[in-house]
Amino acid sequence: MPSTTICTMAGDIQVVVPDSLERITTYVLAEQQDWFEDELRAVRGLLQPGDSVIDIGANLGVYALSMARVVGDSGEVTAFEPASQTAALLRQSARLNGFQQLTVLQQGVAASSGEACLAIGDDSELNQLISEEPAGGSSETVALTSLDDWLETRKSRAAISFLKIDAEGQELNILRGARRFLQDQEPLILFEIKHGAALHLELVEAFAAHGYRSYRLLPGPQLLVPFDPSQPIDGFLLNLFGCKATTARRLALQGRLVEDAAAGSPQASSRPLKGSQEHSWPSALASCPYARLFQDRWLAREKDDPPSAAATREALALYALSTDPGQSASDRAEALSQAGGW
Repeated sequence: MPSTTICTMAGDIQVVVPDSLERITTYVLAEQQDWFEDELRAVRGLLQPGDSVIDIGANLGVYALSMARVVGDSGEVTAFEPASQTAALLRQSARLNGFQQLTVLQQGVAASSGEACLAIGDDSELNQLISEEPAGGSSETVALTSLDDWLETRKSRAAISFLKIDAEGQELNILRGARRFLQDQEPLILFEIKHGAALHLELVEAFAAHGYRSYRLLPGPQLLVPFDPSQPIDGFLLNLFGCKATTARRLALQGRLVEDAAAGSPQASSRPLKGSQEHSWPSALASCPYARLFQDRWLAREKDDPPSAAATREALALYALSTDPGQSASDRAEALSQAGGW
């Protein structure tokens, strides 16, 4: 077992990590005191106390631990992590935080139960299941289960409300072993769509075959909007959400999802938004430490180029509007589009 250290992330969660800034998780948590993916912040807002959730490919637990904090003692988090050392560190983190609601299973999830070879990379973020033992490098034999098989042995009968899949390219295999699970359960699903440089759009079709529509996250307003693979795709897109129509309707009523396929896109309409002119971007940015340092300088420069300043003010006011929880979800998505933020 490598030497370890403890990093603290949002929610005052303590994470046991390898004591090396060469490791991705250690570096990110030490630098940002949180994980870099906007989707994690969204997940924290989407879950409720008492929820039952699953994390496939939990790694060192930035998602699993965060979800355990939200669902609380009345909820349950099942984390699948096949690598023995990584699973051991995650169990340490669970004990350190007192998260008895978090169960760590040292298993991979695949199309069927059995065993497989897990290639151990220099960083646990890059571990992946392979078909045969590599000629060089570290590996270990790990147990596999399918979601369907796991569901049969699960003691709790509480509905699964959320499923996260980050399996380094094994997502399709996981779906092949989850037909009954996806039929019986109706969770919101977060799945990795980018593996290395490859964008796996076939996952959108695979989820659609099970009745799950895919959505992307608008980070500023924290909204889910339909994902259209025919439109230009952000090069930084790593994950998508998927859910059935019943879950989408519930999230829409909560103001967390917009059903309009054009919402938040450059092709969205330019209808006037009530309150956009009244929104004060200086007031909105005053809560941001970085913005406070430069706000006076920005305001002073407005005198040098009034037309450009007016356009900038409007864009910033629209962005502020997009993050205003008092606005409707559709108006927030539209405001972000008009601000040029997506």
